[in-house]
Amino acid sequence: MASVLAEGRSQAPLRAAVWSISGDYFRCLGIRRLRGDITDLQRIQEAVVIDAAGAQAIFGRDEALGQRVSWGTPRRYGIVVAVVGDIHDMRVNVATNSKSSFAGAHLYIDASDEPPLVVRVAARAVDTRAGLKALDEAIKGVDRDMPLSGLESLEQLVDVQLARERFLFVVAMVIGIVSVGVALAGMFALMTHAATERSHEIGVRLAIGARPSGILIMILQEALGMTSLTLIASVPLLLLSSSALAAVLFETSSLDLTVFGSVVGIILAVTIAASLMPAMRAASINVNEMLRRL
Repeated sequence: MASVLAEGRSQAPLRAAVWSISGDYFRCLGIRRLRGDITDLQRIQEAVVIDAAGAQAIFGRDEALGQRVSWGTPRRYGIVVAVVGDIHDMRVNVATNSKSSFAGAHLYIDASDEPPLVVRVAARAVDTRAGLKALDEAIKGVDRDMPLSGLESLEQLVDVQLARERFLFVVAMVIGIVSVGVALAGMFALMTHAATERSHEIGVRLAIGARPSGILIMILQEALGMTSLTLIASVPLLLLSSSALAAVLFETSSLDLTVFGSVVGIILAVTIAASLMPAMRAASINVNEMLRRL
């Protein structure tokens, strides 16, 4: 990382990653050219290429092409000859347009101007295994004693980046399944107890002409009513926790209506499933036996 400054602008230095590149680096990684000529990086002395995030942070709405920038210690100078698309080289879940985080600015310079101490090679291949093998053989063909490390495909690098998120997803899924099971058992016990306590009332209702289907619907309506009141009461807590949720969500609103609609649907389905058996038992009460107990 280096502090990048634009000449003639009185603003705080921008922390940016400075990469020494060569060849078709941008084409290989699929980084789009937005403005300017990328080939000028190898043709023009002291030329630099900056990404859109860096150009926006340094120059705002002004055009970055042709502007002179400086970076590093001691200071080095260069002229912006092209602007390219943004990349996320620290974490794949950092959003460029996030208000709480910054994707990171990148400054690209020609490797012949400032050879790096550690060389990173990027290559494209139709067959990943064959490509890695060919790359290994090509490097050893130049210098067999050259130490190699991190010879991986882009898919492997992404897998490493996503390992934490995938683990958290599995943990959250397990917790969610356990929570649904606990809620199902709790609602079943509650409705069974309520139906048992009201067995005499239900027997009387059946004796004076109530239909079993009506008893079934009545108990299900009461269960859904209690669940609906609980959901309504949880809305203030949801609004208070939305800001904390936004920090761990990627390209998903903390108040996404589709997600919360699905959650409400699952809760109502669990309520119906847990209440159905107690309701059916209550609706099938033997009226004669119940009246003899009165």
